[in-house]
Amino acid sequence: MWNIRGLNKLGRLDYVKDLISNNNLDFVGLQETKKANFHCSVLSYIGSNFSWNYLPATGTAGGILLGFKTSKFEVIFWDIRQFSISAIVKNTVDKKLGSVVLFMARLMTKVNKNSLLNYMLSRLIGRVPC
Repeated sequence: MWNIRGLNKLGRLDYVKDLISNNNLDFVGLQETKKANFHCSVLSYIGSNFSWNYLPATGTAGGILLGFKTSKFEVIFWDIRQFSISAIVKNTVDKKLGSVVLFMARLMTKVNKNSLLNYMLSRLIGRVPC
């Protein structure tokens, strides 16, 4: 997970693409993308063998991009909320389920630790398919 502080900045797309490729990453989470949307060609350029989804930025703040390598994970469920994006994924090797939740930083400043924990738990409980 990385606070990229703007994916539109010169060289950032190439850097992310190289980071994924050179380190053989299986999943990627970027915060503060500062992008309202992602065209399919941009996502394919970063990682064509990834399943991507995103939470749009609000104006010039926020934004999250989350991706999973399709040869390693099957995305079972995406959930995009006002301040977070989450996914339930199945490992393609052992078929075990897992989940990833990314929050925008501004949510962290608006809630205390107990509220945040309750929010996270409410997002995950009852979401796993049979």
